[in-house]
Amino acid sequence: ENSDYTGLAADLALKSPVASPAFTGSVGIGTSSPATELQIGDYTDSAETITIATSDNGTGRINFYDENATSGASIRVTGASGGSKMTFANRWTSDSDKVTFDLSTGNVGIGTSSPSRRLHVKDSGSFVATFEGGTNVYTSWSNSTGTAGYIGSANGLGSGGIADLAVRSENNLIFLTNAGSEAMRIDSSGRLLHQTTSSS
Repeated sequence: ENSDYTGLAADLALKSPVASPAFTGSVGIGTSSPATELQIGDYTDSAETITIATSDNGTGRINFYDENATSGASIRVTGASGGSKMTFANRWTSDSDKVTFDLSTGNVGIGTSSPSRRLHVKDSGSFVATFEGGTNVYTSWSNSTGTAGYIGSANGLGSGGIADLAVRSENNLIFLTNAGSEAMRIDSSGRLLHQTTSSS
């Protein structure tokens, strides 16, 4: 027994001898047979909890470092009024934030620490994102009343080749100007209407 560890809970098990001020071996909390450097629980409880407690609007952080802390990654949660932000950072000599979850709004930012929408992707290049799926890949655009339409492989959306890009609306396909005014539409019958919303 080492006096540095007196007062620990009875279910804290040290798998190998302790040397002050540091030790080599494994630590088990809730288990007497830890399989890794730190193991919490022995597979008999339905839930286990780790708490990192900070001051008001403080930051809790977990580091995953190698090469003497010059490379790796980190996860940190920073408190704020109304909620918190969880940030995943890459480390190459210094930290570089890559993905941020705004836990108060539910927004996710890739390349930005201040996501303004549910998914906010930011990059300095011209090619920002790729959506990759199977042969007939497509994406759907839905609202509370149902699906408004799809964008993707024409073959997957009903008619055309695999390499053809298709836009499929479940009703009218409407083209708007930058002011939000309608310029033209293809109605649900396939008719092209310019500067009018009706063929009659």
